[in-house]
Amino acid sequence: MWQRLIEMSDDHIAGVRLDVLHDLTDGSPPDIAAEVRAVVDKLIDDPDRTVRGYAQFIRSRQIRSGRINVV
Repeated sequence: MWQRLIEMSDDHIAGVRLDVLHDLTDGSPPDIAAEVRAVVDKLIDDPDRTVRGYAQFIRSRQIRSGRINVV
């Protein structure tokens, strides 16, 4: 399931990418932390302003907390 969510981070629908970002940072297993971090980093440059803003918000919470799962 987690791998499929990671794949969906490239979906053409911004709402899907936003949901993926939320799902990956709300309870994903520690063994995929590097992949989750990569998705967040990629979505920081997303063409959609809402996705981009949420990814930036998530990244700042990750930095402050030192955790991948911050939602």
